[in-house]
Amino acid sequence: MSPDFRAEIEEIRDKADILNVVNDYVQLKRVGQRYVGLCPFHSEKTPSFSVSPERGFFHCFGCGQGGDVFTFIQLIERVEFPEALRMLAERFGVKLAERSRENAGLADERADINKLCSFAEAFYMKALQSESGKQARAYLTNRGIKAEIAAQFRVGYAPPGSLLYKVLKGKNVTPERMERAGLVIWGQNGYYDRFRERLMFPIRDHRKKVVGFGGRLLGEGVPKYLNSPESVAFSKGRILYGLDSAAESIRQNNRVFVVEGYMDVLALRQFGLNNVVASLGTAFTEYHARLLARYAKQVYLCYDADSAGKAATVRGLQILKQQGLEVHITELPSGEDPDTFVQRYGLDAFLALAEKGPGIIEFQIARVLEGVNMDQPESLAAAVKEALPILGGVTDTIERDLHIQRLGTAVGVSADSIRQQVRQFLAQPRNRSQIMDINAKSSHTKHVMDSGKVAPYAPIAPPGYPQQAILAEQELLKQASLTPEISSEIKERTGGLVIELHQQLLNVLASYNESGREALHNLFEALDAPKIRYVRELMLKADEEAASGLNFDIGGCIERIREGRVILRIHQLEQEIIKRETRGVPETGEAEMSEILTELRELHGQLRIRSAPR
Repeated sequence: MSPDFRAEIEEIRDKADILNVVNDYVQLKRVGQRYVGLCPFHSEKTPSFSVSPERGFFHCFGCGQGGDVFTFIQLIERVEFPEALRMLAERFGVKLAERSRENAGLADERADINKLCSFAEAFYMKALQSESGKQARAYLTNRGIKAEIAAQFRVGYAPPGSLLYKVLKGKNVTPERMERAGLVIWGQNGYYDRFRERLMFPIRDHRKKVVGFGGRLLGEGVPKYLNSPESVAFSKGRILYGLDSAAESIRQNNRVFVVEGYMDVLALRQFGLNNVVASLGTAFTEYHARLLARYAKQVYLCYDADSAGKAATVRGLQILKQQGLEVHITELPSGEDPDTFVQRYGLDAFLALAEKGPGIIEFQIARVLEGVNMDQPESLAAAVKEALPILGGVTDTIERDLHIQRLGTAVGVSADSIRQQVRQFLAQPRNRSQIMDINAKSSHTKHVMDSGKVAPYAPIAPPGYPQQAILAEQELLKQASLTPEISSEIKERTGGLVIELHQQLLNVLASYNESGREALHNLFEALDAPKIRYVRELMLKADEEAASGLNFDIGGCIERIREGRVILRIHQLEQEIIKRETRGVPETGEAEMSEILTELRELHGQLRIRSAPR
């Protein structure tokens, strides 16, 4: 890692208020010097998640997840470190040095596209309110969309002709820049506006930047919907429409409704369902699934009731399950989409439909049986064969058997025959790749969730060092973490802590007033995961006990450690005597043995004095 890169990391770590960052995702309550809340990384009813702003880290006593502000963003947003670095740098105003001229060029191009698209957004919104936008306003009214919702989503109108091109050219924007932003197209007669006579939906990424548009044709012609072209800023497979404004609601509800189009999102939001996004058509991707996994565990697929919508639902199921998400299917009546359904029957009816939707296997098998000729044995046999990978993916044998029985009843084939076919299918190694494993999880998801599963660390003390002295060291470290200035006194009066990790932490706390959180961070970098977890929990327990009014007996702890050192030395000397007696003491070693025995008598004397009633 280059020095410049490390300097940027430290600058962000200094500027990034971890409490401010975590508060965007978790409701926190102050308890003493720490803040507590429900852990966002595992299900719990009693808060075990703590944030220590002063020390710059978070930790969950339940699942063990913890770390600094970078770790939190990586886990909560499911991104790698470079992306977490970029996100925090942008938020806290830290300029990152570009790694190459190529990267610098891409960053500049992305920023320019954002700027031009933001200008176009304002242009289209103004056009919607003009005389030429009368038809577009009427379309929204006819579709039941209120003006407030249209304004909230900054819906606009692209007028006929090439007015946007002319306005931008008048502002000295080159045609090449307009084309890169997807606003104009080159034709036989020169450049012209890409979007004309269309209702315009600005598309934002999850950082709330305008990256492109979707345009719905108001007159006759094709295509009915037109999106911006792919660019360094806009990729249809990496954008979910409405996520920028739905993220908070999705997190709060821990579930998200995924629909096909812009109008579906607007209609559902208008009726009060805020945790809804659209996948810009039926092309749901793995990146979409990873994006959703940052915000919620439950996904409700609500695609249209036509064949394209059902096919998209089947494709989306496996992608979402591979991210470890809980998937629900909303089956709409034939001919309906979320927009028309909620306008006709209301939100309660829509939510009721979502809650009673079919199970994943039930839905997939129903799709297999669509169009099957029940009077043709060949057609029925083909349907059963198509269902084998679906049934093979059900790992619970009882659940699989129930689905087999239902399929057998539907096609008029005995359940035993289907069971035999499933067994034969699973016995063939080449069929494994076809299995639709509903319990599958991606390696990325597993890595993220397993990263907190750290075995507890037990302090390693030398043989003979008493447990009460170990506990006394822990108590002193708790007090030193609350009041670092007493660390030097503890070192002086105890002669240092016996357990190596404890002494390391005490050294860090002794220099804490000078080096701040940097010393603690450097210690964490040098430790393995179990020790890091141990130190975090020790410090947070200190906060907890201080908040509860528990008093620390510093003098008593120091005395137990000094006594523990005496006991440890006695043990070491006794072991040395046993070793010497076992192998015999040469004449030259008699003087050393005498010294050992003398020291041992003196230590036993000290121990009796310490143990005497006072």
